[in-house]
Amino acid sequence: MGSGRNTVVNTTVVRVRRHWNDSLQATVERECIAGLHISETPGGEHAGSLRFVVTGYVWCDALIKGNLSHTCQQDDGPHRIKVVMLAEDNLKSVMRELETEAAFHSQSSVNVPRS
Repeated sequence: MGSGRNTVVNTTVVRVRRHWNDSLQATVERECIAGLHISETPGGEHAGSLRFVVTGYVWCDALIKGNLSHTCQQDDGPHRIKVVMLAEDNLKSVMRELETEAAFHSQSSVNVPRS
């Protein structure tokens, strides 16, 4: 006979955008973000940002909720896309963790294989 208890997995979720000023946002699991670093070059158009932001990479099929400025046809994805994480979108504790890891890795090059 089972215990009748539900197993709850404590997963940290993070809101991400393609650019710091993009109105589109998506939610991903923290574990799905790779290659965290500090950058002033957001994803997509490689245009400079007005500020340094926490930046990382997610696979476009890892989005839990929301949309990003990314077009993916059924046969040509998934894609690894560059995203930014902003303090105004996330919990302070989550941003502290992301900023700490990003600062540690900001000097290294990013080459993250799909697992």
